[in-house]
Amino acid sequence: MKKLFINTIFIQSNLERLSTILKSPQNLSKWVPDINSVSPKDDYFLISRSSSALNNFEKISVTSQDNSIIYTSTGGRLEY
Repeated sequence: MKKLFINTIFIQSNLERLSTILKSPQNLSKWVPDINSVSPKDDYFLISRSSSALNNFEKISVTSQDNSIIYTSTGGRLEY
């Protein structure tokens, strides 16, 4: 799979607080304005976005590995 983009941000916070926030995709709607809802399911989160978004619906799974929180998106027009 070819890597299309990487999102990188710098935040002044302690690692534990940041990890807790990122492991809960329900927080995505606080900084991604086109997200309408985030619904937790058994092993993923169902995201719905505004009609103008590339992915109107997608499934996000969250994994933690070393010092990384990894979001994997499937089910939309663009999987990442």
